[in-house]
Order: sequence, then C-alpha cells, then structure tokens
Amino acid sequence: MDLEGIRPNSVTFLWILGACSNLGDVETGRKIHARMVFLGWDTDTVVSTAILGMYSKCEKLGDAKKVFDSLRRKDVVSWTAIITAFSQLGRPRVALELFWEMDLDGVKPNESTFVNILAACTYMDALEDGDKLYKRAISCGYGADVFVGSTAVTMYSRFGNLVEAKAAFDHLREKSTGSWNAIVRAYIQHGHISQAISLYKEMDVHGAEPDTFTHVCLLGACSSLGALEEGERIHARMGDKPDGLAGSAIVAMYAKCGGIEHAMTAFTKMSSSNVVVWNALIAGYVQGEHWQEALDLYHAMNLEGLEADIYTFSSVLGACSGAKDLSEGRAVHARIVSGGLEVVVPLQNGLVNMFAKCGSLTLALEMFRGMASRNTVSWNSMVTAFCQHGEGGGAFELFKEMLLEGAEPHEQTFTSILNFCSHSGLLQDGFGYFFDMVDEFGIAPVDEHYRCVIDLLGRTGHIAAAEKMVEHAFPGSVIAWTSLLAACRTYRNVEIAARATEELMRVRPENPAPLVQLANLCAEAGRWDAVERVKRMMEEHRKARA
Repeated sequence: MDLEGIRPNSVTFLWILGACSNLGDVETGRKIHARMVFLGWDTDTVVSTAILGMYSKCEKLGDAKKVFDSLRRKDVVSWTAIITAFSQLGRPRVALELFWEMDLDGVKPNESTFVNILAACTYMDALEDGDKLYKRAISCGYGADVFVGSTAVTMYSRFGNLVEAKAAFDHLREKSTGSWNAIVRAYIQHGHISQAISLYKEMDVHGAEPDTFTHVCLLGACSSLGALEEGERIHARMGDKPDGLAGSAIVAMYAKCGGIEHAMTAFTKMSSSNVVVWNALIAGYVQGEHWQEALDLYHAMNLEGLEADIYTFSSVLGACSGAKDLSEGRAVHARIVSGGLEVVVPLQNGLVNMFAKCGSLTLALEMFRGMASRNTVSWNSMVTAFCQHGEGGGAFELFKEMLLEGAEPHEQTFTSILNFCSHSGLLQDGFGYFFDMVDEFGIAPVDEHYRCVIDLLGRTGHIAAAEKMVEHAFPGSVIAWTSLLAACRTYRNVEIAARATEELMRVRPENPAPLVQLANLCAEAGRWDAVERVKRMMEEHRKARA
C-alpha cells in the first residue's frame, strides 16, 4: 500500500493496531505509532485510544499511560481503556485512582467502566469501594446489565457475601450462561452445594444452556457431596464426547462418588481421551488405594502414545509408594529425568516420599540433598521419612536444620515426630515438641497430635495423666479410649481399664471386644472376682444384642 503511494486513513491504522494487539507485536506497533504521529493521526481521540489499547494488550503500561496523558480530550472510551489496562495487568489500585480522576474530570462511566473497576476492587480486596461502585452502577441504570451484574456476583462471592451476590444476580435483566456460572460457582466455593445444584436445575426453567464450565463446577460439587445420582444426570446431559477438562471431571466424580468401576466405565465409553482424562482415572485408582491397577493404567497410557506430565507422574509415584514397588519407582524416576522434569519441586518431593516408603532411606536422603531448592513439603517429607524408618536422631537433627533454613513445620511434621516419640517412649522429647508446636509455632493441636501424646503417656506408664487428657480432648473417641485401654493392659491398671471399657461400651455398644480385653487384664492381674463380674457383663451384653 505504501509502495503504491496510497495514504492510510484512520480505519487502516485501526485495523493494523488491532493486528499488532492480537499478535502481541509491540515493536511493529511502535513503528505504526511513530508513523501515525508523523501523519498527524495521534490527535484523533479514537485512533489514540486504539494506540493505548495496543500498548495495553502488549502489556506496556508505561507506554499506554503516556499515550493517555497526551490526549487533548479524554472521553469515557479512553478513560475506560486505561482503567481496564491497569485493572487487567495487576495494578488494580491505580485503576481505582484513575476512576476517581475520571469522576473529577466530569466524565460519566459506562457499562464497561463499571465491569473493569468492579473487577479491580475484587482483585485488591476492596469490598467497601466495590459495594459503593456497584450501588452507583445501579443508580446509573447499569445494575441490570449482564456483564456488570455478573462481575458484581463474582466480587461479592470473593468477599463471602452470598446474600449480596444473589441480589446482584436477581437484579439482572437477562441472565446469560456466564451469569448463571458466576452464581453457581459462588455457592459452590462457599460450600452451599445443594443450593448450587438447585440453581443448575433452574437454568432449564429459564432457558439457559449450561456449558463446560457449568458442568465441571457442578461435577466437582457432586464429588464433594457424594451425590452420585445428580452427577449421573449431569453426565447424561454432557454426552460421551466431552473435552479433556470435562472428561476428567466426569471420571473424578465417579471415582469419588460411585466407586472406581463407574469411573472406568465412563472412561471406556468416551470416544477419545487425552492425558487430562487419563490423569483423572489414574488419580482415582491411587485415591482408592488400587496401586497396581493405577500402575497398569500408566503403562497402558504409555502404549497409547500419550506423553505423561507432572500430574501423571505425581499420581504414579503415589502408586509406587503405596505398592512399595521400588523397582517401578526407579523406572518412573528415570522417565522423569528423561522428560526434563527432574527439577520440578513437587515431583522431587514425591520421589523423596516414594523412596522412603519403598524402604530406601538412603535414596530418599540422596534425592533430598540433591534438590536445588526445597519447600516446606520437602523438609516435612524427609523428617517424616526418618521417623518412619525409626531414625529419630536423624529426624531431630533435620528438624533443627529445617528451622535454620527458615522452613516452617506444619501439622504433619509434628504428627510424625510425636508418633516416633510415642513408639520410642521418649516422654520428655515428645512433650517438648508438643509444647513447641503450640507455643513457638502457633499450631493448634489436632486429634492426631493428642492421640500421639495419649499413647506416649500410656506407653511410659503415666496412665492417670493419659486418662485425664482423653477426658479433656476426646471424651467420645473410640481410638483414644482404645489406646488408653491397651496401655492399661501393659501396666495392669484395672481401675482405669474398667473406666475406659465403660466409655467404649457407651460409645460403641455393638462391639464387645473391650469387655474381652478387660476380662483378660483382670485375669492377668489375678483379680478373679473382677473376671467374674466382667463375664456377667459380657453375658448381659450378648442377651441384649440377641
């Protein structure tokens, strides 16, 4: 065109700038910008806004702001363009400041302005500003706009205000699939799964067509709720030719709700399957502890010519760990290395865990020491590995090293250490770690921590103290009372054993095993009168259950 001597006009430049934006070609965009300045087109507000948009799409905020500042006349389109740029490129606070500047300039926002400024408020956790701006959008007549309303739904959901999210949704003049998705996702994210499924059913009544996003969200919800029948209905609407994301959601839902056989049936009915769907199926088998079947699927996937990815290997390493198959684990490690994924920290952590679970603490430590960077999971995995192999000294030293490196222990770290202390009878160390966990690291004890401490007290003969802790922390726990009863038998404490048995029979009356254990303990202690009383209790229990 240039060679023909034809002078470009504004439409020409708009098309070319659009092409540069789509390609992310900022260098060509700069040349076009320079040519426009030379020809005097940069004074045109529409063209200048297009230049601004090009720089924004190419993620050059500084250049976009310079163009905006150079505009002689700034209309709502140019203001919205610069607000959008800062909102979408991770500078939401600047976007909000620009909005208030626009206000002072006397320019009225439009629908697009409100969509992007509400999104900015969402990103920066500015609920108060967002709420004011949405109310203003309503007063300007934009509250019923599908894009403004859907953005408001997402914003209120982010801040946990489902009442306002639902009000924004109900205010919409027309509800698109996107707006239905926003409110369905809002309810799912906050654990209101039954309501989300009810909203999905309402979509049919209002003539809205669910899309892949709708179905994937709802299948995840069905998985959480164990709602197999609802999941089957959703699957039926999707057909047997879903894309990779939907296919993996279908397989995952069946694996969690209906057993792995249902997941396999759904998988085999799919006309085609990619690595995402295979990953979901393999993960399902691993979650169900079907270790060998998971490994068989991994090999079948390889035969299909599909390239395993990080998620595949993560699941397969879990299968190797569960099966304690070191040979298979080594082969998977070799595949990870050949695929150039040996530097991926989650896979390195998986390898540490796999080697430890398969009995090779040496290989686990070698992998751990070879890591260029370690996260908290890496340290915790290695501490746990030492504990599981009975190497308490190594675990304690590694724990100190972990703290020196600035890594934070978590619940599982202390569970492993406390469990080791319990089985080794290390009362002082165990209580030291327990109190450090609470006082120094601010970790609130969970059931497993208390159980470890109760077991530690019981194993070291502090039966009365163990009983008090059970009464305080686990008055209705079968596991805690059973641990206490076992400790009573070790130290022949008939009185506390009798109270533990009484509590166990109260919590789980259908199980006579505690009575049998108490009778045996009384016999071992030579308390034959007590043996007779327990036998009568057993007979009464048998008649009551008949």
